[in-house]
Amino acid sequence: MDHAVQNAPQALETKVLGYSLIEEVLFNSEIGEYQAYGILFTSEKEIIRRPDISRCKDKIELIIARLNEHQLHPLHIDDIIEDMVEFELA
Repeated sequence: MDHAVQNAPQALETKVLGYSLIEEVLFNSEIGEYQAYGILFTSEKEIIRRPDISRCKDKIELIIARLNEHQLHPLHIDDIIEDMVEFELA
């Protein structure tokens, strides 16, 4: 038996149940009411919300599909969001 695998950190053993879409109608004093989309992560141990990432539903749905396809650990959510925002501004 490989003891290194058995003693792996518990945080990385979180079973990913999935990522899903957050849809909200929000208000901003400069632009008024707008539809916002974000990402919800759900596992056996935690729920992570990242609301109001974009006003483009298609982009968020594409990211969610890739996150679910690769069962990416939630540790990477903020990096992916940051990369997406930088890409949109470039």
